[in-house]
Amino acid sequence: MMPLGTIATARRGCGRNLGRGLVVKRRGLLAALCAGLFLILVVPAANAADAQYLKHQVIVKYASGASSSDRSAAARLGGVRDVLGRVSGVGAQVVQVAGDAKTAAAALNRSSAVLYAEPDYVMHALAVPNDPL
Repeated sequence: MMPLGTIATARRGCGRNLGRGLVVKRRGLLAALCAGLFLILVVPAANAADAQYLKHQVIVKYASGASSSDRSAAARLGGVRDVLGRVSGVGAQVVQVAGDAKTAAAALNRSSAVLYAEPDYVMHALAVPNDPL
């Protein structure tokens, strides 16, 4: 058997190493968090300019208090040709526009009758969902 003093010394030494290990782990965790934050903020901004969208489709939601004449005027300014569908649960419409979708969305957004308008961006799944249907 080891003398009692030897066990106490071994424990103190182990505790000191554990403390240094925690400092290293904290620094590693902090570095990982900073890298993750960088990826969250910078990568989407870099990809936003390159994002693909349907050239003649815009998703638009009109303001709830806007009259039908105000909505029609906004649609004319935005070059809206036809309503293609609706986004269920949101109250937005998918519309076909005469020109480029980004230009049409910008024109629609200038109207007080429009809550928001954006090009119909193409989305891609990054992984296979694991939830049951």
